[in-house]
Amino acid sequence: MTKGENTIAILAWHWGKDSYSHNSYAHKGLLFQAQIGDKTIISDESWKVSKNEAFLTEKAFSPNWRLPEYETIYDARLAKEDWYKKDFDDSDWASASIVESN
Repeated sequence: MTKGENTIAILAWHWGKDSYSHNSYAHKGLLFQAQIGDKTIISDESWKVSKNEAFLTEKAFSPNWRLPEYETIYDARLAKEDWYKKDFDDSDWASASIVESN
């Protein structure tokens, strides 16, 4: 972290596949909280989100339907460049939403 304005950028991956021994929750989720000096940073609706099209799970296959594992295919040619940098334009990204858990 440098003095002045910084960016927090997180790459998260939702498993999202049911199998014989695993049931995925329908909602993807992330909770981030940090304390920096007297400032608390927590993820909320002001955060931006976008699907990373470089993860090609729809082309992935499971070697055995009883296992939740499947191969992970990542095509870096489809990745958004510099998405983690401070000056990245995320204006076309959606705002995060709050999902209450039971």
